[in-house]
Amino acid sequence: MTSKIEYANIDEGHVIRLHGDIRYGDVVPLHQLLEGIGNNEKSFVIDLTRCTHLDSTALGTLALVAKKSRSLDQQSRPLIYISKPVVKEALLGVCFDLIFDIVNCDPELKADYELIKNEVNDTETIRKTVAAAHQRLAEISQSNNELFKDVNLLI
Repeated sequence: MTSKIEYANIDEGHVIRLHGDIRYGDVVPLHQLLEGIGNNEKSFVIDLTRCTHLDSTALGTLALVAKKSRSLDQQSRPLIYISKPVVKEALLGVCFDLIFDIVNCDPELKADYELIKNEVNDTETIRKTVAAAHQRLAEISQSNNELFKDVNLLI
């Protein structure tokens, strides 16, 4: 399955859907989109029901959602829908249960959103996205800090 990322800005909030095997090169446009979202009161929903794998850069990019929500001092945490045990394991492995509400959802959620174009070939932009993503993962918990300290030193 090819990877793709979709986004919708609806009345209630921001919705992000990831499909397939999401890796560092796939998330640069998502990172840029999230960085560009201003401070507003809208909540975030992340649909991972069609996602089969997230690498650490993808996880760190999703951590930006929680960071944005905390900076807005929202009462509720961002919501992540999942359907595959391997995805849940990846999320719990980096303590996402501390910063997100994770909900098992089967079958996959049905909706159509705008596809985020992934046409980034700039290695410096990719490097900066990878570095920022791993720094955010390290900030979630002490165990993550230990897990990603060598990666963060290399970047």
